[in-house]
Amino acid sequence: MNNFENTISSNAPDQELTLSNKPRIPLDEAMTRAENWRSMVVQLPGGNAAADFNTCVGLDVPAQRIFRAININIADVKALLSDQPKAKSIRLYLSLQDPEFPYHITGMLVPVDANNRDMLTKKVSVDDGDILGSATTSTIYDFTTPCPSLFDTHSPLYNSSNSVENYM
Repeated sequence: MNNFENTISSNAPDQELTLSNKPRIPLDEAMTRAENWRSMVVQLPGGNAAADFNTCVGLDVPAQRIFRAININIADVKALLSDQPKAKSIRLYLSLQDPEFPYHITGMLVPVDANNRDMLTKKVSVDDGDILGSATTSTIYDFTTPCPSLFDTHSPLYNSSNSVENYM
């Protein structure tokens, strides 16, 4: 079984995760994965195929505008779970609000039920004068911050030439 299959099987939805069996990634593997991502991105059509991503030589887009990660605030995740207590997981969909700003990629967080289905709406009570009724509201959340808006430029996950010493 390769590493990808190990990751998939260790994240099986019916397996209860504890501190001892959470799928953690060693730093060197995480650095390799981040480098793999950056290498793949520059090969995309219209990307920076002739560029050196770490040195930024040949980039059509300034290096600080390249999508590398999404920051998700823990308090926001707790609020989502409080609002959706039946959720068994959270799915992150990548999104682009405005095609005129193609490097402003954000994430839409969606609660997921025990059957691995998106929980896209929920019923809410509505007081319409004398009649109490119900309506639906979206449960799709966007409280993510895209990198490069908020990121650690010194991290070896940001750039593989950065030192890991400060993270040990």
